[in-house]
Amino acid sequence: ILDESSLLLAMTEQAPGLLGSPLIVPKSNLYLHNQRLGLAVAKEPIQTRFLFHLFNQKAIRQIIHSKATGTKVRHTSPTKLESIVVGYPPLDLQNQFAAIVEKVESLKSRYQHSLTDLETLYGALSQKAFKGELDQSRVVLPDESTTEDTESTEGLNRQAHQNCKRNSEVAA
Repeated sequence: ILDESSLLLAMTEQAPGLLGSPLIVPKSNLYLHNQRLGLAVAKEPIQTRFLFHLFNQKAIRQIIHSKATGTKVRHTSPTKLESIVVGYPPLDLQNQFAAIVEKVESLKSRYQHSLTDLETLYGALSQKAFKGELDQSRVVLPDESTTEDTESTEGLNRQAHQNCKRNSEVAA
């Protein structure tokens, strides 16, 4: 059973590009370790999140792939992973890096959530617009410099809406 924040590495390439992929265990006592995953154990103090991103670097993944064996399914071993030599900054810089990464990931998550909400809202508004149920009485119209474009667009929208009404009346 694995502990939270343990770092695992894919030892077998079950899909292209998977070999050497890192994973940080999100919660203790829920996940079991198996032979297809290598448990990274640092011999010196090193920040797990820093190590995670180090193993996600293209150059490191290429080294892992070049040391792997097998033709159809590539494999690596703990010994081969241990033989990879990399430089890394002092622990305080690794911790700063990890803090920045966590903030960026938090922002990305919030922006992704906002984007999902906006897409849902856009879909709902589009459906109302196509059904002719959208109330535009409180919509602020653009200034006069773009009135010509707006009027032609509104005219096309009115015409399309009338055509849709006629088509639905014919179908009924």
